[in-house]
Amino acid sequence: MNISDTSTDEDDRYHITNLYTSIEGTILCSTLSSFSFLASIAIIIIIQRSHDGLGSVYHRFLCCMSIGNLAAAISMSFNTLLMPSDMPYYTGFEGLHIGNQTTCNIQGFMFTFGVAFEVSYFVMLLVYYCCVITLRMRNDTIRRYIEPVLHVIALSVGLAHSVPSVLWDLINPLVDKNWCSRSVLPFWCVDEPDTCIR
Repeated sequence: MNISDTSTDEDDRYHITNLYTSIEGTILCSTLSSFSFLASIAIIIIIQRSHDGLGSVYHRFLCCMSIGNLAAAISMSFNTLLMPSDMPYYTGFEGLHIGNQTTCNIQGFMFTFGVAFEVSYFVMLLVYYCCVITLRMRNDTIRRYIEPVLHVIALSVGLAHSVPSVLWDLINPLVDKNWCSRSVLPFWCVDEPDTCIR
């Protein structure tokens, strides 16, 4: 079933109004995601200009966390703009939405990948500190034996969370976010599988 084939007049659940669907929520989301984007850029620049640059394991993990945050912040900054113009919640969102399912998939992929990538590197940073502080491992040992494995794990987690979401049609507009992300459509589809559109 296509999104445009649905009739939303008979079901009040399609007509949602809250902070996320309001113009204030759209402006707030754009502003905060822009600050997050600029902060990540600043961290990457500071790391690049530091004495060690990307020469230390800590700096590489922090830089990768910032890259994940950049992807999520960019996708969030576009807000409702990339949401499908024929989405069922059309009457609720006050922000402009001129996209289609492809633009929604791109936005949702960037968001889910960025968040999973960032959180994975946060965990990898904790593992790094555990190795340094608790196990008293030398940086050379970590760099040679542990860091490559941690990079593979973080990248795998990011891809494992985002790629299936696109392949299984789980990237959709949400009523509690200003951007496309991982969710069923409509949001009550989990409880009523016969109402699923995507």
